[in-house]
Parts: sequence; C-alpha cells; structure tokens
Amino acid sequence: MGKGKRDSAHLRAANAEKKAASEKKKALGRAIITVIISFVVLCIVLLALYGIRASIGKRSEAAKEPSNLNLEGKSYINYYTPDYSADIFEDADYLAKNRTIRYIVPTDSGEISFVLDEQEESDMTEGQRFFVRYFDSVIRGDYEAYHDMFDEAYKKNPGGFEKDPTGRAFPMQRIYDITVRELMRTDPYDDSYNYNGDPALFGVYEVSYKILKNDGEFRYDLPEGGEVPVVVELVTTGLGTDGEYTRIKDIYRYGDIAFD
Repeated sequence: MGKGKRDSAHLRAANAEKKAASEKKKALGRAIITVIISFVVLCIVLLALYGIRASIGKRSEAAKEPSNLNLEGKSYINYYTPDYSADIFEDADYLAKNRTIRYIVPTDSGEISFVLDEQEESDMTEGQRFFVRYFDSVIRGDYEAYHDMFDEAYKKNPGGFEKDPTGRAFPMQRIYDITVRELMRTDPYDDSYNYNGDPALFGVYEVSYKILKNDGEFRYDLPEGGEVPVVVELVTTGLGTDGEYTRIKDIYRYGDIAFD
C-alpha cells in the first residue's frame, strides 16, 4: 500500500473517532439537560404538594377555631342578608308566588278549604281573623304587632318554639304557599270553657308556609323552598264584643312534642 493511501486511511479513522466522540458528547449533554428538566419539574411538583398540604392544614386549623357567627338554635346557615329597608312588594320573584292564605276546615264527611283573602271579615271566625292579621304583620315586618299576638303567660315563660316573643325583630318576610289547617276548635256557644276566670274559646291549628329568600330572622329553621309546620294554640276572650282578644297561647313543632 502506498504512503498516500495509508495517510488517507489514518485520516478517515481519526475523523470517525472525532465524530463518535462528538456524538457521545452531544448525547451526554442531552442527558444532562433531561436530568435538569426532570429535577426542575420534580421541584415544582413538590412545591405544589407542599402548598396544598399547607393550605389544607390552615383550613383544618381554621375549622377548629370557634366561628364568629352566632348560629345558636339555627338549623340552616345559607340565609340571605337581612335588609330592613327592602320593600318585598317590589320583588318580582315574590309577587309571582301564591301569597293567599288557604284555610282548611274539618267536616263530618272530610274537609273543605277556601281562601281567607276572599272572605269578608264579618264572615270569619276568630281564628281566621287572627291569622289574617298574623301573616299581614309578619309579611310587612311589623314585629311590634307580632309581639302583641302572644298571651302574657307565654311571654313570661316562652316554653314553645318561639323563644323570644317580645324581643324578636325581623324585616319584611316573603311568605308564600300559606296553609292553615283547623285541628280543633271548642264550641263558641259552650260557656263552660274559661281562661283566667273569663269565658274563652280555644283553637288548635297546623300552620305551614314557605319563605322566599329567607334571611333567618323570623324562621331560622326553614330551608329555601322548604316548610316546617308549626302547631298554634289560640285562646279568645270577649268573643263577639268590641273587646274580643285572640292571642297565641302556645306554639310548637311536631318534633318538639314530648311524650311521657
């Protein structure tokens, strides 16, 4: 073999070694870059996990701390904010609801129902007149009139559902789907019934209704769109006179009744 051919062969071999070395260097560089990227990604993931755990820890600690909200006696906490300046009769959502009072009376053959709003006051019983005034006061947010609807004995010892009959304040209430069911009513012509020494008439009624956009100020136990009936005991003295006086003797929910 001539000297020129040997030199050419050596040159090709040297070039091949250089190329191989260059490829190894590039491969090593790519591997290093891959490791660096993987390390950065791992750090990001670890930091994210740490942040999540820290957040969970803070929420857990916050859950252990006492809340500043006064939820005593309340069953639901998703109330609307009370607004004492709002006029609910400008609320189209409320005006679209059924705001009449459906009254149900038991009969020997079943029961009959009618709408109190369509009756003349002179044709109503004492209980029917009372519930018209009762719902008118509550809907209009007239809590002072509401205070006067309780018997003095109940005001002094409010053992029923209403725990603060003379201190409760509430804005206008969007009450709808009202039903009053007469459960019992003594004979208005039977003068053997008396209360505090005066002839009296007694009635027991189941009352149910819903409150749209409930703020919890009047009924703290009603969820949105739901109803929890209350039983109302009324006592009337001076029936049929200018001094006729009907008031709440007791009010409770079915679940509040204790059986001995």
